Amino acid sequence: ETPAAPAILSRDSQTNDRVEMVFTGKAGTAGGVDHGLDYKVEGIRQVMEYPDLRGMGPMNFEITSPGYDAVAKISGARNDGILSLLAWFVAHPSEELISGSQDGLRDKLSAAMPLWDDASGTMAIRDFKVLSPFGEFGASMMAVEFGMSGLETDGRFREMLTFSGLTVPEAIMPPWALPLVPQEIMLDFSASDFNLAAPAKMIIEGFDLTAGHPMAKVDPAQLGTAFFDGGPALLALAPGHIKGDGYEIGYQGEMKVSDTAAPNGIATISATGLDKIEAALNAAPPEQAQQPLMMLQMAKMLGKAGASGELVWEVDATDPNGAILVNGQQVAGGTPPQQ
Repeated sequence: ETPAAPAILSRDSQTNDRVEMVFTGKAGTAGGVDHGLDYKVEGIRQVMEYPDLRGMGPMNFEITSPGYDAVAKISGARNDGILSLLAWFVAHPSEELISGSQDGLRDKLSAAMPLWDDASGTMAIRDFKVLSPFGEFGASMMAVEFGMSGLETDGRFREMLTFSGLTVPEAIMPPWALPLVPQEIMLDFSASDFNLAAPAKMIIEGFDLTAGHPMAKVDPAQLGTAFFDGGPALLALAPGHIKGDGYEIGYQGEMKVSDTAAPNGIATISATGLDKIEAALNAAPPEQAQQPLMMLQMAKMLGKAGASGELVWEVDATDPNGAILVNGQQVAGGTPPQQ
């Protein structure tokens, strides 16, 4: 039989006018290798063509940007262990060879731990635009900042995202919703006080590549206990915000999570310009705005005045019985207050 011609689901082409990368390495002060990376790209263009995207017909998307800059640092990279592990896989190029020598693989994995001590980086892309069949989406700046530990007992992770100058096609937005489109968003999330070394050690010692389920001998409950290492992990939101035309919503908070207790935490939310949001919702069809307007009115009733005239909500979810308080008033969970 004549084989059928392959169906083309998509085509993708990318071009860059210039790419420049500088990669450095030197002996780490605490062992391993300290690396630095500077990466610059100019004149970005990407075209994605879909002959028939989910039965909606042909669609094309074009992404452009004058460029982006990125900087990354890795301290204490265990290059010798990582390269030795890579060489081991080159010497064992089949599933049978790998599973037949898995004790050697355990040794190589253990020697490469914790992979690195700390890794961090930033990236900022300028005048990002997406031309679509629905119109043009864009952002004058999109930035990412991250940091993470290696597989250590003192686990850490952080990521901050910033978007400014956001634009969306007016054709896909109802007129009443246009004032609600945020112009700037900043989110800064982190996690700490968890153990990555102990679970990694348990996985390395417990996997069995010859079994039907390679991880069957690894107890998930024991992994959780090792991960939390006797205490809760801390999830935190550093002060961030959402800004729009005449309004701003701020937020920050933290939450403790563990394998032995329910999550608990506190948060502070603030807002200015809620009248702008309320006016936009009042201009919407009633069937679309009724519920958001009701929630907004309830939020305003629970808010208290801040130092600069903003409304503030202090959320307390630390009660062991599950009660959630907003500005001292119980709104959910726990035992209902006595009348």
